Amino acid sequence: RYLYFKLAYFELCRYYFFIFLVISFILPLLPAILAENVVHMKLEAFFNTGKTNGNQSINYINVKDSYLYGDESFWTNIPIVKILFIIWVSGFIRYMFIISKNLFSVFKLIRTGEKRKDGKITLIKTPKAKGAFTFFRYIFINDTFEDLPEHEQAQIIQHEKIHAKQLHSFDNILFELMRAVLWFNPVSKLISANIKIVHEFIVDNTLTDNKNVPDYSRLILKMAVHN
Repeated sequence: RYLYFKLAYFELCRYYFFIFLVISFILPLLPAILAENVVHMKLEAFFNTGKTNGNQSINYINVKDSYLYGDESFWTNIPIVKILFIIWVSGFIRYMFIISKNLFSVFKLIRTGEKRKDGKITLIKTPKAKGAFTFFRYIFINDTFEDLPEHEQAQIIQHEKIHAKQLHSFDNILFELMRAVLWFNPVSKLISANIKIVHEFIVDNTLTDNKNVPDYSRLILKMAVHN
């Protein structure tokens, strides 16, 4: 985080997040992938079968149970893995409910807002929108938007169009789903928040292109104060 916030390669930062996410999910699988005997043990445990070596039957279920619950009598009486799984499922359902609720709110705004086409983009005016934001090819603006001078309105619309063109909404949904799966990990919240910040850096950098930086900075400050 220290490195990518110091360096101004914001597009690379975005790809870094995707690579980081994929690697994070692959790394825990490597021991099973690399250790053939572990894979066999898990398969035997899954299908509830045992290999026969001479007169001796090797039951992998016992190995699995010993690994999961331990040898201590206290742990053998408490299915700790099942309890942890239930806790994880509860947290996952909670986060999926929040995501679904937010998506439902956006779809409701799309259905009830005042719509206006702008090429492939649909502008939606609604008093329920806080500031301006984008969801794929929909740009939402509130009633105070029209109080701004025309050149500032054009800058804000252009800002949101870049979000739409670069599919930043897809990133947001993906990383929110990641957060739902890894809700117990505090780093997931940090990643979900930082991908949004990187999106803003990308758009600001693209829109200003080292030109009109003072005017654009004043507009950002003005919008922040209004909100």
